[in-house]
Amino acid sequence: MFNSSGQAFSVFKLLIAAVVAVVILTLLLSIIGRIDIIGQRDPQEEAGKIVNAIAPQRAVVRISGEVIFNPNTGISNRGVASATRGSLADNQVCVLVGDFQDEEDRFQYQSGVSVIYTGSSAQNAAIIAICDTGSAMYNDRDYFRNYTGERGITDARDCGCIDPDFNQKCCVVALKRYRG
Repeated sequence: MFNSSGQAFSVFKLLIAAVVAVVILTLLLSIIGRIDIIGQRDPQEEAGKIVNAIAPQRAVVRISGEVIFNPNTGISNRGVASATRGSLADNQVCVLVGDFQDEEDRFQYQSGVSVIYTGSSAQNAAIIAICDTGSAMYNDRDYFRNYTGERGITDARDCGCIDPDFNQKCCVVALKRYRG
């Protein structure tokens, strides 16, 4: 009447299907974990990645995708320099408040050293960075307009590494309004 071995085989097939489903789910979750979810990038980490990528080159501009500043988060020259794993010192990185310079109530800015977001809700932004010798940046009056364009870095007077006698690498990192 009943084939007991047939019933056992269907249970075995169900068990195999469950194991395969768990393996596929595990693979998918590990892949998704490696993908940057849009708008969830940490500003300090993103600034470090950008500068690390362009530091060996001269006059190369890189602009990030959207980064999110949560209350009391920010970017510092020390954090960016450490992301380069020793290829840049703190005094070779300049951090600027950029497009948010008129928002002192939401951004604390320490001249060329750090930018801290003090607002009460998350703020989206983008990061723009360029590296060259400090003397090259200083000696070309239109350097930032020429290399970063109209919507690029406009004011880098607070950067100590932009100096006629500074022949080492100088990387300028600034905040931009994110324009998705």
